[in-house]
Amino acid sequence: IVDRHVVVSSTHVLQALNILPPLIRNPESYQSYKKRDTVFHKLKNTETFLKLRWEQEGLWPFVKRFRRMMFVAAVDGDKSMWTEPLKDVIPEGVLMKYHAEYSLSK
Repeated sequence: IVDRHVVVSSTHVLQALNILPPLIRNPESYQSYKKRDTVFHKLKNTETFLKLRWEQEGLWPFVKRFRRMMFVAAVDGDKSMWTEPLKDVIPEGVLMKYHAEYSLSK
């Protein structure tokens, strides 16, 4: 699951995109969500929040995966919470951020 791209049917588009109102209306319901995952010891992020909300909306059974066709790129000077861009300029004329994403998009 990524927070960069979604393809959704017109039947489910509002459910899929309107994920924040429950968080805003009932923030106390999501207090435990801020903690690390106890099984995988991973910090919860936007992707895991999307999954949680889509599960709550009953949309998770409709989620399908497809071959990666895009990658995250950067220009010199871009900042990131997760990683700095690699210094190699790729044929597309930008800096690669995640080698695995780039390779899988080819």
